[in-house]
Amino acid sequence: MSTAPARLSRLIDTILAFAPDATVLVATLVPSTKPAVQARIEQYNKQIPEVVEEQQRNGRHVRLVNMDTVTTADMADGLHPKDSGYQKMANAFHQGILDSIRAGWIATPVPGGKQPCHIEPGGGESGGGSSSGPWVFQGRSPRVSVPRVIRWSSPTSTAMTLPITSSSMARGRCGPG
Repeated sequence: MSTAPARLSRLIDTILAFAPDATVLVATLVPSTKPAVQARIEQYNKQIPEVVEEQQRNGRHVRLVNMDTVTTADMADGLHPKDSGYQKMANAFHQGILDSIRAGWIATPVPGGKQPCHIEPGGGESGGGSSSGPWVFQGRSPRVSVPRVIRWSSPTSTAMTLPITSSSMARGRCGPG
């Protein structure tokens, strides 16, 4: 547990090394009904804001998505949410995306570089999975599994579609022309 915040920071560093213009949404963990697990979750969640703030101080587009609206009543078992919990999580991410758009952190992708993309449907490096995603981007190693678009709607906004290809991920690494 003591190394978890440093590992999270390194993960964000790795993502942003491959896509410096990307926006990274970092969520707190949802609660657990298991007391020992909950104690570790609380300890970890207290440390996440500092990791995010440090990234922001370094000029990076990293946003905290707080999952505090998810309660133990939203849990299907000791670790996993039921539908009400997943809906609350989706709402929190939706708000994080909207806040990032309003901050100017998410922009329309630009045309890519000369290296062709190899994008295939699937859930990982094997390329298996459903044809609707997630998708595997194979511009440079390591492979990064990302959806091609996010489509969402909520009771408070109209349906939106947002391409996920980061301009920096595409520029000079993958894409047409």
